[in-house]
Amino acid sequence: MKSRSSVDANGKAAVDYFGYASYEYEHGKRDRVVRETRKDIAGKPVEIHEYTHAKFSQVESHKVLDGQGNLETTYFHTFNKKGARTEFAVYDGDAAARKLKLDANGVALYRFKYTDKGRLLKESRHGTAQVVDEKGNQDFVLANAMDGWALIENTYNKEDERVIDTTVMTRVD
Repeated sequence: MKSRSSVDANGKAAVDYFGYASYEYEHGKRDRVVRETRKDIAGKPVEIHEYTHAKFSQVESHKVLDGQGNLETTYFHTFNKKGARTEFAVYDGDAAARKLKLDANGVALYRFKYTDKGRLLKESRHGTAQVVDEKGNQDFVLANAMDGWALIENTYNKEDERVIDTTVMTRVD
């Protein structure tokens, strides 16, 4: 698909549930979407989304730019050699700057650990606390997420069936 548009019952241009009237897509290797431009009813770009993909076709990075092409947020996923996601971080601007940003859930960094069989063992969610070092530079320290779901642990029996979900409310580093 290269583009799609929203229309009302009379066939006139309209905005969808998310407030966009049309979308344009650019595809890269393996026909995966690498750029999505979301436009208003006048055809003007409102948001641009750029994607890179990891080894197993998962989205590795997702950059959100405003309609003028200014980078606002980068979502970055890290995967293990089996293709399971081990970390998901939300950055203010470019990921290279390493400036974490809270998502809609009040979380800036998610970490995942798995059993040898690939079952989710732990998920930890971290918010950030802004600090200033001795030189006056801004930095961010991980802290438990504000929603109270800082650490979720799963326990499995010999048949590899999940038997217990445990939420631990202590600091997770």
